Amino acid sequence: MSAGNSVYFYAKSGERQVDELVAMAGVEPTRTWEKGKHIRHHGFEVRPSLKETGDVEDKLRTIISLLLPYTANVHALSAIANVGINIAYYGYKEQMWGIHFGTDIIQGLAVLNLSVDVDLYAGGPDLGAC
Repeated sequence: MSAGNSVYFYAKSGERQVDELVAMAGVEPTRTWEKGKHIRHHGFEVRPSLKETGDVEDKLRTIISLLLPYTANVHALSAIANVGINIAYYGYKEQMWGIHFGTDIIQGLAVLNLSVDVDLYAGGPDLGAC
């Protein structure tokens, strides 16, 4: 089993419609959703890489590069919606790897004023004694 991940930018709001959020962001969303019976917020995500393979760090750099030209838009969006980066990391329970946020990533996130949520999922059967 090899590690997998998904990395994306999100914006969500309980009050603002998804069309308003997307228009304010200035970037094309990968997925949108509307508030409803089982969904508490309107929102969208930008996920440049749909593959679950690859480095988290490379995916973060791609998202940051995509968003930096829209820094003012992201700041304005954050005034009316919950925005951030979500990372879901799937690894083998007895062999989890790490995630490294280099200074370039930290600086990019700081310029965009984005929080990061990291969810870790470990699974798989026990490894036998070697």
